[in-house]
Amino acid sequence: MKTASGRRILMNRILKGKWVISH
Repeated sequence: MKTASGRRILMNRILKGKWVISH
């Protein structure tokens, strides 16, 4: 699935994971 919402969800998950790891 290569949709805008799917990409946004993936980016959000990655950003959240990085934030958790950073902090």
